[in-house]
Amino acid sequence: MRFCRLLMACLIPLLTLTGCWNRIELNQLGITTATGIDWDNGEWVVTFQEIVPSAMSAAAGGTTGGNIAQSPVHVFSTRAKTIREAVAVNDFEHSRWIYLAHNNVVVVGREAAKHGIGSILDAYFRNHDARQSTEIVVTDRDARLILEQLVPPERLPGDAIASILRKEDRSSSAIPAVSVFDAALMLTSETGTAMLPEISLSGEETERSKSLDAFKTSSQSSKLKLTRIAVFRGDTLAGWLSREEGLGVSWMSGKVKNTTFTFTCPSGEDESLLATYRSYKASAKVTPIRTRDGYSFRVKVKTSGELLNYGCMPDITRLGTVRAIEKQVEAKIREDVKNGWAAMQRLRADLAGLAGKVHRKYPRDWRKVKDTWNERLAEMEVDVQTDVKIRRQGLTANSFQRILK
Repeated sequence: MRFCRLLMACLIPLLTLTGCWNRIELNQLGITTATGIDWDNGEWVVTFQEIVPSAMSAAAGGTTGGNIAQSPVHVFSTRAKTIREAVAVNDFEHSRWIYLAHNNVVVVGREAAKHGIGSILDAYFRNHDARQSTEIVVTDRDARLILEQLVPPERLPGDAIASILRKEDRSSSAIPAVSVFDAALMLTSETGTAMLPEISLSGEETERSKSLDAFKTSSQSSKLKLTRIAVFRGDTLAGWLSREEGLGVSWMSGKVKNTTFTFTCPSGEDESLLATYRSYKASAKVTPIRTRDGYSFRVKVKTSGELLNYGCMPDITRLGTVRAIEKQVEAKIREDVKNGWAAMQRLRADLAGLAGKVHRKYPRDWRKVKDTWNERLAEMEVDVQTDVKIRRQGLTANSFQRILK
């Protein structure tokens, strides 16, 4: 009896141990670096950009340049009535299990954006393999065409697109990088709107840019680039912002990290003379003000930066000259903010999060206006105040135009 009890005590813990009945080996996984979502004839078309391991191992072994013999990625599509069904259809025609944990970017095609991205977000939030930090972009064509493009010198186009997004977000702030989580957060906020970057194919599209020949030439006839910002109201595409309008919205919402722009020299000079300013520190404070007709907003933008280029005639060593240049920069920022504000009114989309500020300051009034908030934007006004400080003017006191003259 004692032996039986001891045996049972040893066997019972074994029931809690996990097994490997559902294991998937590494060579059975199709590691995906980018996905594309299109809408065609009432069906979702899901495109996968999958890494080819043998091509990557060849690159690691020193196979570069003209010796490339195999494409680093394989692009294929499946289609079905729902996105998750389209992913499941992969089992019937592909030898590997789709693995989305390394997915870097989701590209949404034009028709899919018009149909609505709610289903795309739902599919991502329900899938335990997919990362919500994945970047999401929109294109004005089919998403598959974007994923088929190779992006030298990077071997993985999905990684390259994600790097472009993050680099632009840090260096310019005109076109913000947006993750799947960020998109869902914006669409479920008080405003119900979202901004997603657009990626497009510039230049002449050729078969060469889709083949290994892309790595064998010093210049491409086409390339991927960020161009505009797609504006969503609800989960459907409502319109577009230019990069200048996007920068204005970023100034207003306090999301400018670093940005560089050109402005004209102080009044009285030749308009062809220009200077360039880089902001490396910026902040914005937006104050809602209740008026007789509704609301207005006071926007205060503060920024510190440096002169990168100075083509003006006045002596920059004089204090009055520096202040005059700062005023020119302030005027340019005010112009950008007002352009962004006009675009928000045109699209009836609160892209700067103004609704949240009104909700917090006037909670009782918010209940009355929340259902028609975006429509009321056209009736509101904004007062823009700026404060610019030029901390560094460069190593040269006067411009070469002044020296040579």
